Amino acid sequence: MLCSGALRAGLAATHFVRPASPAGAGHPHDLLCLNASLWIVTAEGVARQLRTPGQDEPRLVRVGSQQPSISFPQSNDVSQETIMCTTIPRSAARYLAVLVALATAGCENKAEQAQQAPPPAATGALGASGSIKDLMAARNLSEADVEAALKTYQPTGHKDEYLIFASGGQAGQVLVMGVPSMRLLKVIGVFSPEPWQGYGYGGESNKVIAGGAQSGHRITWGDMHHPNLSETAGDYDGQFLFVNDKSNGRVAVIDLKDFMTKQIVANPLVGSDHGGAFVDPNTNYIIETSQYPTPLGREYAPLDQYKGKYRGLAMFWKFDRKAGRIDVAKSWGIELPPYTQDLADAGKLGSDGWAFINSFNTEMATGGTLQGKPAIESGA
Repeated sequence: MLCSGALRAGLAATHFVRPASPAGAGHPHDLLCLNASLWIVTAEGVARQLRTPGQDEPRLVRVGSQQPSISFPQSNDVSQETIMCTTIPRSAARYLAVLVALATAGCENKAEQAQQAPPPAATGALGASGSIKDLMAARNLSEADVEAALKTYQPTGHKDEYLIFASGGQAGQVLVMGVPSMRLLKVIGVFSPEPWQGYGYGGESNKVIAGGAQSGHRITWGDMHHPNLSETAGDYDGQFLFVNDKSNGRVAVIDLKDFMTKQIVANPLVGSDHGGAFVDPNTNYIIETSQYPTPLGREYAPLDQYKGKYRGLAMFWKFDRKAGRIDVAKSWGIELPPYTQDLADAGKLGSDGWAFINSFNTEMATGGTLQGKPAIESGA
């Protein structure tokens, strides 16, 4: 039996009327009455109550053959109420009476203790209660630790102020996290099928992945980089998210109305990309630049023809905002020297109308560590 504020110390006897035995019963029955104050009928025919000292005696207001009722008069802490009772075998009543007596002897009135006990003293700069200070000591936490935890805590049902769209890298998906809570809110399937959420296992998502085929080959993996939001007048508008697949030279469109990937477009000219997928101030174009130079069109050429046949590329994908898709027919690219491009973005305000791309390996080294030549970034 559990202790609660409803269990009171002390037993008091009151009058009791035993109802008739239920139909078919072969032995006398006693009453068991329960409500906020606990009533029990002993085998001797005495109703015992665990109640607040000084409470008025209850009175029997109605007795039926099966469901007698007992009510309390109005008192200082018990409102007018009626307790529904039930009949129990006399043998069971003896045991119940003993259990109630034992429980009463060992219980304390937690509610009264809470009312009488002074509130925990506040200590420290944060005004932490004693119990919090104990927790801090047990976990070796400083007040700075607790303050940092409170700054990131977000109760269930409360929305985060910001969202992070993080690249899943070689897992090929986008991770959506809330700030300040840092909870993982959503995993958006993009370049890789997601069996647990059905992405790439039927319906429209199959068509999306198929649309990202490169050189006629269906690709079910990607190396995702650089998620970028759509913009209006140079500010993020939260309508679309664009990502690139570095390993396979692809760009994807995610609609933030439902956080679903709507389109994957493969660049048929490059072998890889890294400077993507950045947008101009009104999301008219998505910029994608190659990373490692290759012969345009993904053809093969030996490295001794590097300067003559290898090229970089800056691609400007035309975005149809109304359709929420890249318009491949209206997209175009600019051939670049066989340098290695890193990042790219469009200008804003005074630099609107320009695009900026940083490059390295302008010496056009091709590496060759196996032949004793100096290594380049990727050890070609």
